[in-house]
Amino acid sequence: MNGRALAKFGLVAGDCVRVSVHMELRDAESNHATLRCAQDETVADGCVRIAAAHASTAMLGPLFGGLAIEKVVDAMTSLSQTATAPA
Repeated sequence: MNGRALAKFGLVAGDCVRVSVHMELRDAESNHATLRCAQDETVADGCVRIAAAHASTAMLGPLFGGLAIEKVVDAMTSLSQTATAPA
């Protein structure tokens, strides 16, 4: 995310977030990933860059679409239970 997006979500680089897709037909337990934020000013406003074709993000499904992002409060527990990749 760029710096403006990080600020909008109250995040800083290195924070963990839960990224979820908006798909009614997907199982709610299998459509999210816990990722660590990185600041990248080459990412456009309103967008995030997430690695595709990676085991830690495959459950997110399509390469394009709506996402929900929420800060993970207990990052250590969440990261031990969910695979991680750069966000």
